[in-house]
Amino acid sequence: MPVSLVHQSVQNLRYALIEGEVDLSPFGVRDSHTFTWEEWTVILHTLSASHAIVFAKRGEGQEAQVTELLACTALDEITLAFTRLELDDLTEMNAKRMRSEGLQLDVKTSALSFALSGKANLQFTTDALSTEYPEENRTTSITKIGYRASGKRLLIETLHTYPAEAKIVRTLTRISLVPTEKETVYE
Repeated sequence: MPVSLVHQSVQNLRYALIEGEVDLSPFGVRDSHTFTWEEWTVILHTLSASHAIVFAKRGEGQEAQVTELLACTALDEITLAFTRLELDDLTEMNAKRMRSEGLQLDVKTSALSFALSGKANLQFTTDALSTEYPEENRTTSITKIGYRASGKRLLIETLHTYPAEAKIVRTLTRISLVPTEKETVYE
């Protein structure tokens, strides 16, 4: 099923945590960075439509995948077949928790105003990916993704600028390894 991308705007952003595999090709993968954390392969993606973070575990009879997706699209088109957790409103601070496949993800999102003359930087992590989206006669939009791992804990931070709206959208995802549960838990 084709994915309908919409105008790049804070108001059109949709966030989901999705269990299972997701085809990211309709979102236009711009750049990727892969690293190993404990028994998980983590892939950070900047997309034409924002970002995706894939947590995948393969081998020894254990296959699992959880994807964090922030995109300017109608998520219902791609996630009907998957269990998902959505954050309803990106215009203010949100916090949610999901436990699945031995991972606990604590997610915070916020949309903030910013001065266009300032530099947008990650606060808690080091850049692993930085993608610019130049537009003719406009200030360049930027997506940055960074991470920091410490034992069984992982912190992933993203930053997206929307200069035409004078907004920055940030996500901060804290991931912990927890005993595997048979069912997904949302809080």
